[in-house]
Amino acid sequence: QVPANCQVMSYGLNPTADVYISGIQTSLSGTTFTIHSPWGSQAVQMGLLGDFNIYNTLGVFAGLMGSEQFSFQAVMDVLPLL
Repeated sequence: QVPANCQVMSYGLNPTADVYISGIQTSLSGTTFTIHSPWGSQAVQMGLLGDFNIYNTLGVFAGLMGSEQFSFQAVMDVLPLL
């Protein structure tokens, strides 16, 4: 059972998810995509390749934002460093 004070969020590639991405582009230098969420939308460029890294990034984003301890911009600033 999920505690009453726990926020449950979905994430993935589908726009019906609470947090989702669009515009995935990959190159030898990494991956670029846009994160869409209830807190805002912004493009992300990271040096990692692979779908699993995109999903891991979404999970990190959703967890940090759901904790309500960090601002949207602070989280977006750290994602490229993963």
